[in-house]
Amino acid sequence: MPTFDLSVVLGDVLGNARALVDREVAVLERLVPSLEKAERDRITNRWPEGMRWRALADDNFVRLKNALDLLDAGEIASDGKGRKIVIVRGGKRAA
Repeated sequence: MPTFDLSVVLGDVLGNARALVDREVAVLERLVPSLEKAERDRITNRWPEGMRWRALADDNFVRLKNALDLLDAGEIASDGKGRKIVIVRGGKRAA
């Protein structure tokens, strides 16, 4: 049975997921100006530049992006009880 280094596998998964998420965020950001004026105004008044994609994304996509942001900002460690946790230093939060 072949074996694979977990950090390499996770790196591949996270790298590819990050590329897909970043591409989708860019697409959603580009869509905002083409919306009807009332919808566009609602979004631009609620969300700052660079975050307007959230108005067009579903909850699952937002959770996926938040999870990727936490993994990018954090460090995987063991909690001493056999569980793996993500430690984010410096108070950086998912966007």
